[in-house]
Amino acid sequence: MSVAVSLDGYMAGPDQSLDAPLGVGGPRLHEWFYPTLTFRSMVGEEGGSTGVDDGFAKAAAAGVGATIMGRNMFGPIRGDWGDESWTGWWGDDPVYHHPVFVLTHHEREPVVMKGGTTFHFVTGGIEDALAQARAAAGDADIRIGGGAETVRQYLQAGHVDTMHLAVVPVLFGRGARLLDGVDSDGYVCTELVSAEKVTHVRFERARPCTAEFDSRLVRSMIEPVSCRTGRWGARMDDAVRAHADDIAPSPELSGRRGKLCGWSGGWGGGSACCGRRSPPVRRAPGWRSTRSR
Repeated sequence: MSVAVSLDGYMAGPDQSLDAPLGVGGPRLHEWFYPTLTFRSMVGEEGGSTGVDDGFAKAAAAGVGATIMGRNMFGPIRGDWGDESWTGWWGDDPVYHHPVFVLTHHEREPVVMKGGTTFHFVTGGIEDALAQARAAAGDADIRIGGGAETVRQYLQAGHVDTMHLAVVPVLFGRGARLLDGVDSDGYVCTELVSAEKVTHVRFERARPCTAEFDSRLVRSMIEPVSCRTGRWGARMDDAVRAHADDIAPSPELSGRRGKLCGWSGGWGGGSACCGRRSPPVRRAPGWRSTRSR
């Protein structure tokens, strides 16, 4: 999953319509994406930037064998499909080039487009769409495309393994919010990169703590281990913090949970302990801190 959101958590602006599919102000969420080589290649144009933003855009598109989207992302039509003349926002040759599964309450025959894109309309809910997408994608990845309600349903169901949020410094105040009702404890932040117009944040699904690692944390109550250096003698808090959202704590560790994305001094370079790394903080060329000195 890779989506752009406003600073206050909206995936689209208010008042979405045929003339404003992303809502009022919504295109501002994607201004970082439009100049990239990846986007320009998708729409058949030459050139484009190849920096940090393009790296995330390219990674989001790589290895995808199927996409799932909601009906609102497919088009503005509500209720029955009518004459079925609407075939999406993307023209005769959509950017997907693989099967796309559209969640809807109204049946419709598949729509075959140029370039390998076929839109399949699924009335059986998110689990049915996921099963069909898995069958179509094979060993490739499945992308949850949007809109906000569709993404949120898959997050709440625990089906999203990797989440890239492109956080854009704009405020909408209203529109389509993304993360309401999503359990933040289910994910750990693995990468944080500040670019000129956007901050890229990557999350991965948390994994239960292994018995070996849990025993090392318990041992560190007596002989603290540093997850930053791997050397003995640092505080236990370092070990706990580096894995705070990545473990299911034992009773010995109850009350010690923190937030892996709760950045503090000394975390900037990333750290490793028991094969897991705390997230590296990278800054794009030209990045400057606005913090007063």
